[in-house]
Amino acid sequence: MTNQQTIELIGICAVVLSLVFVGFELRQNSSIARTEVQQSFTASLSELSASISHDSELAVALQKVLNPGEATETITEIEHIKLQTFIVADLYVLYGLFLSVEEGVLPEEYLSMVNVSGLLNNDYFRNFWPSQTNQFSPEFVAFFETLPWNNK
Repeated sequence: MTNQQTIELIGICAVVLSLVFVGFELRQNSSIARTEVQQSFTASLSELSASISHDSELAVALQKVLNPGEATETITEIEHIKLQTFIVADLYVLYGLFLSVEEGVLPEEYLSMVNVSGLLNNDYFRNFWPSQTNQFSPEFVAFFETLPWNNK
């Protein structure tokens, strides 16, 4: 083996090793990104839950919507605003999860874990949803409308 061939062999080995290293780094970065998205999703849901406990008007409005015996006609204008703001925030959390799956950051199994709460599974929401569909991608709307909330 000549010096030239030895140098070329060393060069090829260096390129292969650097590609392996880059692959390892990409895999590690993907794992970190996935973890960050998961933590962000969990933090968003926690913030939404905390907002209920810190806002008694919102809690009362949710009670009116979620309890079938309650009269939703008694919801005040302020309660409507709070409910709708809360619902939109909840939808955006789900939309963020959907986009993370669509972009390959999270595996598709995450979408099967979407559990639409009572907040998005009632007549109040079903009446509100059509006014919101233009804020989301057609793909998300199609996905979201296949979830159980859409069935009475």
